[in-house]
Parts: sequence; C-alpha cells; structure tokens
Amino acid sequence: THLGADYAEQYDAFDLVQLAHVIRVCRTSDSMADAARKLYAVSMRAKKSANHTDRLSKYLAKFNLKFRALHS
Repeated sequence: THLGADYAEQYDAFDLVQLAHVIRVCRTSDSMADAARKLYAVSMRAKKSANHTDRLSKYLAKFNLKFRALHS
C-alpha cells in the first residue's frame, strides 16, 4: 500500500474508503487534471474558476501521496 504498514491505525475507515476511490481514479486518469475533472465534476460546474487540480493535490498530500507515484 502507498500509505505504509500502519495505515489502518492512522486513518478512519471512512477516509480509507474515500481514498481508495480517489486512488483508483488517479490510476486510470491520463493526468492530474483529468482525475480532478472526474472527481470534482459537480463542484466544477458550480465553481468555474476553482483550481481542482490543486484541490486534488492537497487532498493527496494529507495522506503523504503524490499523483505521479499513484499513476506510475
């Protein structure tokens, strides 16, 4: 796992389920921008000027993850 051996002791089950989906989307996306479009499609329609790629980057950083490491 990308989170380390003791991840289950560090994160709630709710967070891990959400993160698992985010990781799947990142792995199947052509770029971080593509993943962000898929993950934040509804909020992108409401906030046309928001930087959702940065939003995804910050979300991954909470778990010490980087898109490039998930995508390779």
